[in-house]
Amino acid sequence: MHLGSACEMLLRTGPVTLSRLMGSAGAEALIFEGNVIDTPPMQFRGSYGDVKLPSRLAAKDLVDHIMDVGCEHHYALIYSHIASLLREICFWLDVKVSLP
Repeated sequence: MHLGSACEMLLRTGPVTLSRLMGSAGAEALIFEGNVIDTPPMQFRGSYGDVKLPSRLAAKDLVDHIMDVGCEHHYALIYSHIASLLREICFWLDVKVSLP
């Protein structure tokens, strides 16, 4: 029998950047920032935390954008605000950036 591995942890509070390459060739990237806020423990299994989005970005607008562009689930999370750096990398790699 083969079992996969998974982390189970509560994310630490502070600034984060979330990103996801989309499409079979990774030709488009979704990138957004937020802040992990205090989250009650064990809301569900896996790695988790509540992310407060910047005031210019409502949660509904983000979800609508994710659905509109067909972005898959599971995102990379970096403990820092580095969206501008990721956009610069996408520019040089000719990867379209999808902004919510």
